[in-house]
Amino acid sequence: SSQAVTRLYQALQARLQPQGLNIDDLFPVMGRDRRGTLEWRSMPKGLTVKTGTLNEVSALAGIIPTQERGTVWFSIINGGPNFDRLRGEQDKMLQRIAQHWQISPQDLEPGPNDDIQLGDPQRNQRPMPPQ
Repeated sequence: SSQAVTRLYQALQARLQPQGLNIDDLFPVMGRDRRGTLEWRSMPKGLTVKTGTLNEVSALAGIIPTQERGTVWFSIINGGPNFDRLRGEQDKMLQRIAQHWQISPQDLEPGPNDDIQLGDPQRNQRPMPPQ
């Protein structure tokens, strides 16, 4: 369910924080990560998302950093055979939300590990601070 996906995402964020990591260290950020499932999407920049498609289901979950509401967690699960239309509608809905609540400014410049492909365990290795 959408609610279960959102709760999984929130639990993952809670587990990452003690290690100094955030959800955007694991999942692509629109406007920063330029390859993979976000390459052809038109969602607002700054959203951290996970896409998924299986059979006749298109899913999208993640966070919207907003000025008005803080972090907004979302999950969208659509059914139907026309994935392009479903994805387009998902993108439009997120654009309307982002416009209404104003996305918070966020650093979208690639970090030191962002040249590493998503899925590569090295992506999440933090450089050690100088001693």
